[in-house]
Amino acid sequence: QRLVKLIRFRNEYPAFDGDFTVLESSKNEVNLFWQQGDKKCSLEIDLENYQSVIVFVDEQEKKIRYLI
Repeated sequence: QRLVKLIRFRNEYPAFDGDFTVLESSKNEVNLFWQQGDKKCSLEIDLENYQSVIVFVDEQEKKIRYLI
């Protein structure tokens, strides 16, 4: 169900229809960023501990961190 929720988020969140940027990262990280208007989403991947976090702004303009 977590995977379905993630796929649904990717298909429905407006930032993914906007600009995409690969952010400068350390050798042990990958940081990706999407933005369309006031909707922003980043994916922070830690290659050392295999942890990934999605950070986005919800409908109430609240910043949400979602651990994958």
